[in-house]
Amino acid sequence: MLYAELIAKVAEDCGLSRYKVGQVLGSFIKVSTEALLSGSRVRLREFGTFYTLVSKRKTVFGKQVIARPVVRFKESRHGQVRRRARR
Repeated sequence: MLYAELIAKVAEDCGLSRYKVGQVLGSFIKVSTEALLSGSRVRLREFGTFYTLVSKRKTVFGKQVIARPVVRFKESRHGQVRRRARR
């Protein structure tokens, strides 16, 4: 699902304009990104948890190793159970 499709679907479900939903979703992404960059976790009940993980690599002689944070996602147990029930 694309960003525009998500906005259109949420706007249709909530009865709001696509402009307002776009503002809310944009704000959510901005706040979530700031939280992840500061090292916090973003937990959404019954959906999952976003968190950052900094990989620890061995240093290699003569090379500069840069540790970069990577955003990871762990699905909630509720979502896993729901998906298994559909099978």
